[in-house]
Amino acid sequence: SAQSGQYIGQCQMQLGSAYFANAQIYMQQNNLRQAKENFRKTIEFLTQAPDLPQKDEILKVAKEQMQRLKHS
Repeated sequence: SAQSGQYIGQCQMQLGSAYFANAQIYMQQNNLRQAKENFRKTIEFLTQAPDLPQKDEILKVAKEQMQRLKHS
């Protein structure tokens, strides 16, 4: 149903946001391997999430960080 689809979309957004927050903490701790993994999961979940105002900004930052971490 549309309602369950909307719920799943909200969950994907919340999971993506949680992975993003974790990734930022790992970056501060200089744990680049974990940061990279959490940014990857951020992108994975948010790509599937419905379009919400904060989605694009989080995705943009996560992708930028992944580029930065590519060689680490």
